Amino acid sequence: MTLAEAVYNLLPGAAYRGFVDDNSRESFEKIEWNDERPKPKWEDVEAHMAAHPDPVSYSPDKLIIAVDTIGRAGDLEKFLAAAEPRIRLRWQKVMVFDGNDPDFKAMVAAMQQAWGLTDAERNALLKQALV
Repeated sequence: MTLAEAVYNLLPGAAYRGFVDDNSRESFEKIEWNDERPKPKWEDVEAHMAAHPDPVSYSPDKLIIAVDTIGRAGDLEKFLAAAEPRIRLRWQKVMVFDGNDPDFKAMVAAMQQAWGLTDAERNALLKQALV
């Protein structure tokens, strides 16, 4: 979620001027507040942005290719074969994985643990699968 979205979610139709090109406190402090309602506190805006992260999307096809590049394609097949039916079905049907989906996070964590990947290796693998 962007700074502008957070401000508008906290105060619908908020009237202000300025640039909020990044999600920084500095940008927030620089905006000119033109609304009769009080400007929200930075801590509330920051908490709202953290509670509503931007969606991160991963391509199943790109993930398969990334897994294959580290020599784990066979392990992925075994992992999926042993997974719960709903995980197998989602893998087969979904066009894009939502990186914030609890099932996706659990699947990635299970693969990381089973394959002994470091956090850096897991992140590099996922980066290759970004949509």
